[in-house]
Amino acid sequence: MSAYQAVLWLGGQSVAARRLGVSPQAVDQWMMRGSVPPARAIRIEQLTKGKYKAQDLVKMQPVYRVRLGSDMSDIEISGFATDIIDDSLFGTHTKDSLPEWFRNKLSVLLVAEPRSEYIAGVGARITTHTFWVEPECYVST
Repeated sequence: MSAYQAVLWLGGQSVAARRLGVSPQAVDQWMMRGSVPPARAIRIEQLTKGKYKAQDLVKMQPVYRVRLGSDMSDIEISGFATDIIDDSLFGTHTKDSLPEWFRNKLSVLLVAEPRSEYIAGVGARITTHTFWVEPECYVST
């Protein structure tokens, strides 16, 4: 499934932009590139009730998807572009069992405004309990 198809399903460029909280120009760039930023791809998956999967909308941008348990003790980690990131972190963890670099990035995201945009080199907060975290070695282009 393509970014273009997902945008059409959401109602077109202007409607998709409004529903995702971005400018129509940002949506136009996604459609031109054929790739959606991970934070927005996760939201598209939610809005489409899974019809368009986030991992299908993100082109080779490695990212860890993090879900915190309601009591914040269990941390479930999965990822996108798993062929180019270390998948040894995948699964359920406690905060103390994560590498320090990961804990540091997650700490920054925990204090970030839930609707804040992407934080370069760190990731983004999607909801109260859902985040995406950039791998330690990844440099955005």
